[in-house]
Amino acid sequence: MLPDIQVKVSVVGLFVEGDEVLLIHQIMLPEADCWDLPGGRLEPGESLLDGLVREVKEETGLDNFQVQGLLTIVENRDFETR
Repeated sequence: MLPDIQVKVSVVGLFVEGDEVLLIHQIMLPEADCWDLPGGRLEPGESLLDGLVREVKEETGLDNFQVQGLLTIVENRDFETR
């Protein structure tokens, strides 16, 4: 049986001011009590930029920021056999 490939696209923002970086304290599972960059999964049909703005606003309240560039792309696939 062929694996069912689930492609999940996420975005995160790296906010740096001087020698400080904005981190979010995760309090819910699966990563409770961890520090992370603000961001999350895209909604269907959502662009990378729109998803980033939405996720950062949801997690921090920030909505007036400028994206200066793309830092990295990471590919990760979850395989499930059904």
